[in-house]
Parts: sequence; structure tokens; C-alpha cells
Amino acid sequence: MKKILSIAAMVFCTWGLRAQDAESTVDMQSKRGVSILPQEGDFGLGVNATPFLNYLGNSFNNSTGNSTAFDFLSSEQMIFGKYFLADDLAVRGSLRFASNSFTENNYVNDDASTSPEVFVQDSRTTVNHFYGISGGIEKRRGEGRLQGYYGGELMLAWSRNDLNQSYGNVMSGTNPTPTTTSDFNSGAASAQGTRMLSEVGGNSFLVHLRGVAGIEYFFAPRISIGGEFGWGPGFQIESDGVRTVETVNANNERNEISRDIAGSSSFLMDTDNVAGSIRLMFHF
Repeated sequence: MKKILSIAAMVFCTWGLRAQDAESTVDMQSKRGVSILPQEGDFGLGVNATPFLNYLGNSFNNSTGNSTAFDFLSSEQMIFGKYFLADDLAVRGSLRFASNSFTENNYVNDDASTSPEVFVQDSRTTVNHFYGISGGIEKRRGEGRLQGYYGGELMLAWSRNDLNQSYGNVMSGTNPTPTTTSDFNSGAASAQGTRMLSEVGGNSFLVHLRGVAGIEYFFAPRISIGGEFGWGPGFQIESDGVRTVETVNANNERNEISRDIAGSSSFLMDTDNVAGSIRLMFHF
């Protein structure tokens, strides 16, 4: 429903604004003499417009599905930019450097206490890394406010996800199955004889060669909204990771055991809408 509202909002805004006052000169200037289309030497900066359009669409349905228009600050945004070598030719690129850490805590009964009102704390920390960059070129064509473009770019990315867990109840020969959080989302706990300490994810590398095609509508001088699709081959490979658990052996000794997590590889050849299905661009 959100996607339908987003598309409807974009179409409504685009055609509504298109019906406003026409430009005063044939070289696409506003009535104030400001050039509407970007020109040679201009820079462009873009963001994913979907959160804004979702907010606009949801504003018509009272409180259902509403969220702040600035949810883009916490989503998987890529910084997207262009530099115009000529009025109809631009180099383009995108960038995302992300490193996020999130810790969840949960209280469980203290095994060393006979009171059900005494608790200790378990913690889980998730760390996500993503570094991506792309570069390419695009050719533009069209008349008036509606502009089309096509071109190509190369994308490179690296990512990894790590997980660390710590527990309030110590595992030992005298307590081989300590009370441990079994689900941090629900807060459930149980006696566990084997529990994870850490998981170091494999390094994931992506190479993607994209042909791109898109459209932009300049609803205000140097400000446009548009969409883009890409197509081309991509290859991703992920190295082995390592998972470490703790347990008590037959000699009542606590052991840490590390095992490899098998990596993977994949090949893709499909359409995509990387870095935003609907993009808002500012040129200066």
C-alpha cells in the first residue's frame, strides 16, 4: 500500500506542478531568470525520496503506517552525486560508509541466588559494516522539464556482520547449564548446556557492472524528482566466518569451541533500483 501511495503521490505532484506557469524563455528559465535545467559545470546531489513520499501518502490515512519524513536518516541511504561535463553529459557516483553497533540487554534469574527476585544481565551486541562506492557516466536528452538519461557505472562494496554475547550466569563444572537468554526479542530464557559467545561473519565482496536508464522531471529550478533502473552482471563472494561457543565437557571443564561458518558466492543478472527507486536531486 505504501508503494502505491508513493507512486500516486509522485504522479500527482509531477503533473500538478507541470501545469503551473510556463517558462518565460525558450532556454528554460524561470520567470525570475533562473535556469531550470542543470548546465555544464554544475554539481548534483541526490537522496532517496521514498521516505518523503511514504510520509505524504500516509498523511491521508490518519495514523496508519505514519512515520517521520526524515526516516531516511536511519535507512540504507547512499550519497549520490553528479558533475556535468556538458549540458547533456555527466559523470556520476555514489558512496556509503556505514558501521553500526546495536546492544540488547535482558535480565534473567541469578542461578547463585535462591530468590526469584534477583537477576543478572545478558547482553548481545550486533555490529554491521558496509562500505560501497560506484562511478560511471550518463548521457542526457529531452526537451523541457522532462529529461531522460542512460549510461553505465561500476559498483564495488564490502560488508561484514559480527555478533558478540555475554552472560550474567557463569558456565562452569558446578553450573553446566546456566539460565541463559534464548531469545533477546521476547526476553525468554532457559537452561542451556551450549551457548554462543561470538560470531565473526565472513568478508563479503561485491562487484556489479550496471547499465542504467532513468527519467527526471524538474518541478522547480535545479530541483528534480525521478526514477532509475539498472541492469547488468554482478558477482558476490563471502569468505568463511567463525562461530565460537562455550560448553562443559565430560571432565566438568568449561571449553570454548570455534567452528568455521561456510562462505558463499553468487552471480546475478537482473534489473535493480540501487540507491533509491525514486530519487530527489538538487543541482547547484
